[in-house]
Amino acid sequence: LYARRYPEMVKSFINVEGNLDLIDCRVFSKYVNEYPSERSEENFFKDFKDRISENQNPEFDFFLKNLNNKVIYYSLIDYCQSIVKYCERSPLLAYFNQLICPKAFIYGEENKDLPYLKMISSQGVMVSEISNSNHFPFYSNPNLFFESINNFINKTKIHENSNGTIKCWN
Repeated sequence: LYARRYPEMVKSFINVEGNLDLIDCRVFSKYVNEYPSERSEENFFKDFKDRISENQNPEFDFFLKNLNNKVIYYSLIDYCQSIVKYCERSPLLAYFNQLICPKAFIYGEENKDLPYLKMISSQGVMVSEISNSNHFPFYSNPNLFFESINNFINKTKIHENSNGTIKCWN
């Protein structure tokens, strides 16, 4: 949303498994958003960890390891509520596609079923699948993840004219 509001400030954009559609909220955000508000913070973290652990995914286990020491309960609740709301009511995918700068979308191999991957690729977005990973490709396969970012940076050329107009080439 920042890039949409201040396009002149954003020279390139990399989305790492970021929410573009409601389907992106299927694991974390929707669960948090639907969690009963009367439950305590302590119960929330226990229930959240139990639910996410059902996926039997090493990435999620790494993420959950010290979750309640890394995340402020109310900020997580606020973030998840707002991201679900944006995905339900705002055309985030369209906003992403309309950005006038070079864009990349990086996702984990286990999420190769995202319905918009072909469409964004056909619109010039550099789409990178990170093998042997899921929602947190930077945990599961950091070497390939950072190689993908490096490839994007190296393939992207940005030129700003004297009048401030930004032109981007991929």
